[in-house]
Amino acid sequence: MCSCVLDSDFLSGVPLNPSKMLQLNPPLPVVTVKGPGCAHFVIDYGQEHHLIWVVFLRETGECWSLLNKDIRLEANTTLGTGKDAWFSSKTD
Repeated sequence: MCSCVLDSDFLSGVPLNPSKMLQLNPPLPVVTVKGPGCAHFVIDYGQEHHLIWVVFLRETGECWSLLNKDIRLEANTTLGTGKDAWFSSKTD
């Protein structure tokens, strides 16, 4: 995990608002508002912000940074998790 200091007070040696980036290994299969893909990183800017998910889309290979509210774990019949139709019902 990497910690980056974003505040101007970094010269004092006391980081006030460090952000954190986590690499997901293995990447997670997800469904997003842009389509299905794999999440490779999560960025956390702190408790007053959404998590940012870095996702590579399957169909186009595009890399998108998406808010936590715009992403869901892909359905997995073997594990009995979720439905991929979550986003289609939101856009109808």
